[in-house]
Amino acid sequence: MLNSNAWKRHEPRAHFPIFSNMENHIDITLQEPLPVSIRKMGAPIYHWLKKRKGIVETLRDYRLLLANPPYKFRGIFVDRNGKMLAEGELPGHYKAGDYFVCNVNEWLKNQGKSMVDGTFILIANHGRPDLFNSSPGNVSLRVIGKETIAGYRTGFFCRPLNDGKKHYGFTGLNPQIEVNHQAIASLIFINHSSNPSYDQVANPTVRLYRNHTDYIEASFGEIPAHSAKERTILEIFPNAADFLSESNQLGFSVTSLKGASLASLHVLRRPDAELLSIEHSRPAYPNIVKYF
Repeated sequence: MLNSNAWKRHEPRAHFPIFSNMENHIDITLQEPLPVSIRKMGAPIYHWLKKRKGIVETLRDYRLLLANPPYKFRGIFVDRNGKMLAEGELPGHYKAGDYFVCNVNEWLKNQGKSMVDGTFILIANHGRPDLFNSSPGNVSLRVIGKETIAGYRTGFFCRPLNDGKKHYGFTGLNPQIEVNHQAIASLIFINHSSNPSYDQVANPTVRLYRNHTDYIEASFGEIPAHSAKERTILEIFPNAADFLSESNQLGFSVTSLKGASLASLHVLRRPDAELLSIEHSRPAYPNIVKYF
């Protein structure tokens, strides 16, 4: 469980799965804000009049617009059981156009902690001045192994999430599951929240389809709050290879959960477990048409 003051509600953050047997690099190029306009100057007072923000938040938004303070970052590392192992400031002050990078392996070492599988939470002190609590840019994870490099990009977020207000469930689609001699698919889910005190354990259900009607179903397993869990398709469905034999060892998965929202990622590994690819799941549903 995290400290209740791990971050403030206006501070954008991003969660990343971390792999202990690989190097994990997180980087971002900070976006240039748009010029201040009359409309931008009127936005904070408009949201205050609509009672969407309080006076303190409104004054903070005007400070961002007029002063454009530098960005600062800090990190939190949570193991796969949801236990916080490390937290701390990341060095440097950054402005728009600057490049920020963090080697999570080195950061953990400097914190006096051993490298384990887990989740790294990157927190910014503020969002873009012209968009207030929004992401200051696209942030990337690069995972470097002995023979492969994989990665994906995503954004920071600051909206209410798994905090009893907006999200009541989750449905995630992996449009291509492979189980063959070249690659085995894995699913990663992150049970994240905008509330540091969030303590709900998630246990989603996974359906593996070989066409649009035939499927098998199983529990993914428990995911502690603020942590990530990876399971291969063969761990979830030991008979997946036989089940997919009629569809050339290909299928798709649909994962569902009531009461919480998850971040989902798709992974391909070689049979020897070397990571081949990782991607954030924002799939277009037409991607599964070829299976119908």
